[in-house]
Amino acid sequence: MLARVLSHCDSSQCFNHRIFQCQQYRVLHDPLVLAELFQRLELAELPRSNMSLRVRVGSSVVIRQTHCDNTPAILRFTLVEPSSANPTQGKVSYLSPMGLALLSVPLGAVFTVTVRASESHWCLIALN
Repeated sequence: MLARVLSHCDSSQCFNHRIFQCQQYRVLHDPLVLAELFQRLELAELPRSNMSLRVRVGSSVVIRQTHCDNTPAILRFTLVEPSSANPTQGKVSYLSPMGLALLSVPLGAVFTVTVRASESHWCLIALN
């Protein structure tokens, strides 16, 4: 697990996330955020028989933006390893802001994605 988190993320989504201290070396620096990430990865990797349906690496999801004035955005993508991420093909890294927010979220949950000073609220409406 540690090797996967500390490996290089090729996704451009990962560069600006708050858990990376230095964009050049992508060093994880916040121990509380790192501990939360490990806990969520462990929960997400439990056999499905031992937990309710939750997002994990490899899950295909459909999310809907909430709390917006216009028609809410709906996104469909698969949560993947950082080396496989390609947002144009619908593959989002679990280390991206969206991936970190989604990891281990149960179906129907509302979650918040924070990118720099901006927050957006989403609801997980489908999970496969």
